[in-house]
Amino acid sequence: MLSKQRIQLEMITLDQLVSSNHLIRKMEAVIHISFIYHLAKEMYVEAVRPSIDFMS
Repeated sequence: MLSKQRIQLEMITLDQLVSSNHLIRKMEAVIHISFIYHLAKEMYVEAVRPSIDFMS
């Protein structure tokens, strides 16, 4: 008899994967990299849908 396996998906966020005391969270609190948007603006095409902003 074949066993039936169910595929189960779980939706999680990056916040759930990184602990609250992780070094990257401390760095994010003091280093502001918003200047990168201006530097990379030429690399994005405006004719398609906007990119997802992971920094906000």
